[in-house]
Amino acid sequence: MKVIHPAILVCLGFLLGAPSGWFAGRGQISVRSDHPASTTNPGAGIDAPTASPVNPSPLVELGDALRPLQAIRKGDIAEATEWLESRLDGQVIELSGLVPEEADQKKRAGYLRALTRVRDYRTAYPRKSDSPDLDRGVADALSTVEKGGGKK
Repeated sequence: MKVIHPAILVCLGFLLGAPSGWFAGRGQISVRSDHPASTTNPGAGIDAPTASPVNPSPLVELGDALRPLQAIRKGDIAEATEWLESRLDGQVIELSGLVPEEADQKKRAGYLRALTRVRDYRTAYPRKSDSPDLDRGVADALSTVEKGGGKK
């Protein structure tokens, strides 16, 4: 029986492992191109689709803090506001999807309270995005509050 040299095994492992790791990890981080500032700042809109509003990834939290701060520091309040509003839209839709699935009544009530605060905010400060589908999704998500969040 012929013995395979350890260096060949290491190279073979790398050649198989590197593409496999890339493929497995490529869905973990995506760069959002829908944010208007993403064209002016290549690092804009870094988002982790697997993050939930209950346990957000540190990368998402970092981006959520850094982007508006950068805009405010350069005096662009409109960009900071748009960034925060767009993040709020996404979180509203995501959170409203969790409400009917949440078995823990305390958590469910907390989700509904948070959605109520956003509904009240959006009543005071209405927003229209560039996407009618997104606006409809946010409106449907906020209507979860009136419906009691659906039944589990």
